[in-house]
Amino acid sequence: ERGNKIEKLKLEKCGSAAFEEVHEFAAAIREGTTTWEDLDIDDADVRLKWAGLFHRRKRTPGRFMMRLKVPNGLLTSDHMRFFADTVGIYPADVGVIDITTRQNIQLRGIEL
Repeated sequence: ERGNKIEKLKLEKCGSAAFEEVHEFAAAIREGTTTWEDLDIDDADVRLKWAGLFHRRKRTPGRFMMRLKVPNGLLTSDHMRFFADTVGIYPADVGVIDITTRQNIQLRGIEL
């Protein structure tokens, strides 16, 4: 088979399944039936990107960054409060909100 590792992974399992699987992973972790270490590393590092979740295994193991598109860069104060509440459950040095140069949002330090 030809192609790089990422392309082979895409052929192995459809990335759009990540939208449903991320909920299943998170529920299993919250219930205590699994941990993030039990996730298939390909799912954590490659397929969850399709759902906007990026895992930096070496730098922040077990934590993810979530990228959110903001149409036309327009947000309300309710949106910002929601984002703040989302990362507010984590320590201040872990849960961070970034506004990108492309006027999108990145939530850092997210756990499943």
